[in-house]
Amino acid sequence: MTAAVILMVLIALAGIVLLNVKPPFQNAAREHFLQRLAKFLDGTLEPILDEGYENCYRIKFNFNDEECVYEDFEKKGFKDKIYSGCLKVKTPSKLTLAFTERKHSLKIRSDIFIASDVSTQVGEERVWLKIPAYLKDLDVTANDAAAANELLEDKKVAGILKQVQNIDDRGCAFLPLGIMDGTVTLEFHTQGSFKPNLTALHNDIASIEDYLDGMIVIARKLKQLLK
Repeated sequence: MTAAVILMVLIALAGIVLLNVKPPFQNAAREHFLQRLAKFLDGTLEPILDEGYENCYRIKFNFNDEECVYEDFEKKGFKDKIYSGCLKVKTPSKLTLAFTERKHSLKIRSDIFIASDVSTQVGEERVWLKIPAYLKDLDVTANDAAAANELLEDKKVAGILKQVQNIDDRGCAFLPLGIMDGTVTLEFHTQGSFKPNLTALHNDIASIEDYLDGMIVIARKLKQLLK
C-alpha cells in the first residue's frame, strides 16, 4: 500500500514538472533562446521589420571573419504556428544554386540546361550543369553552370552537402542548404527527423558552430571561384 502511495506521489510530481516546462517555441522560451543565441554569437538581435514578417527576428554577427545572419521565423499554419530558422553566410559571389525535390516525369530529359548560361559571345562554348551522383535524387539549378560545377566537384563541399541531405515522410529527398545571389543559406526545421533541427538547436546552442564551419568552407570556395 505504501509503495502504491509513493508511486502516485511520484507520478503527480512528474505531472507538475511537465506542466511547468515551457514548450521551446512558446513566446517566453523563444525570446530566451534568441537572447542566449545572440550572446553566444556575440551578435545583435533585432526584429525583422519587412512587410509580411510578423514576430520574426534576426541576429547579425561575424564568425571566423565572415559576415553571417541567423533569422528566426514564425508563420501561421492551418492549426498552429510554424517556426523555422535560417542561417546565412554572405559572400561577394553572384552564384545562385538551388536544390529542389526531383519532379518525376515520363518525359525523357537530358542534363539540366540553364538559359542564362548560354554564351552571348560568338565562338564561346556552351557550359552545361553536371549533376554529381550524390545529388541524383534532387533537381539542381544554377545561374552559372561553370561555377556550380567546380563547387559541386569539390570534395569538402560534397561532404558537407551529404551531411545535411534529408528524406521526408513521402520518401522524397530534400536539401535544406542552398546559395542565393552568393549567400550560403541553411534552413532549420522543427520536425524531429530532419537535420538541421531547430528544436535541437534550442537545446544545444553551441551546435550552430558545426553548421557555420561547414557553410564557411562553401563560402570561401565561392570566393576562390571569383579569382
